[in-house]
Amino acid sequence: AINDLKALDQVAMAGGAKRVLTTVDAVRRVGPRDAALGHIVQVRGRLTLVDRPWNMLMVQDDTAGIYVFASQLAHALPDCRPGGVVELEGESGPGEFAPMIVARRLKVVGHEGLPAAHQTDLGRLLAGVEDSQLVEFDGVVRDITRDNQNHLMLGLSHATERMQRSGGLQHRLVPVRRAEDPKTLRYRDFVEK
Repeated sequence: AINDLKALDQVAMAGGAKRVLTTVDAVRRVGPRDAALGHIVQVRGRLTLVDRPWNMLMVQDDTAGIYVFASQLAHALPDCRPGGVVELEGESGPGEFAPMIVARRLKVVGHEGLPAAHQTDLGRLLAGVEDSQLVEFDGVVRDITRDNQNHLMLGLSHATERMQRSGGLQHRLVPVRRAEDPKTLRYRDFVEK
């Protein structure tokens, strides 16, 4: 994320045509070089992840979800939790896997609960297609560990595919709900590649 901030500064010094982006999908659709221009971002959406130790948030509006780098806020991160409705201002950044938002201001304006997760499969997760999206999928938990900051790390498999925790995908479980079969747990999962 520090390299993303350096890239923003370099592009800003070189000049470029900045736009105002008002949906998460609009930010996600810009290419890495275009995102590095630091377009103005003004979005309203719901928090799907709040990770204070890593200074990151995930926000989803009606169009998509996105990674939000929160360490550059002009103020302290307000008290917030998944499902909170936020108004967010900042700049676009290239991110490591997809464009991201570098937040400068964040205001919590309500709480509506989490948006609906969409069904996906492990292949789409491994391909990075679901980066920053709130998803739901079926799989078998093969391994559970914690990293040095107490984040839950899962090794998963589904059909013929496996996802190892060393593969770079990190899963953060949001809420857990019981499926019709009491022996089966369904996880609503947030994926960051």
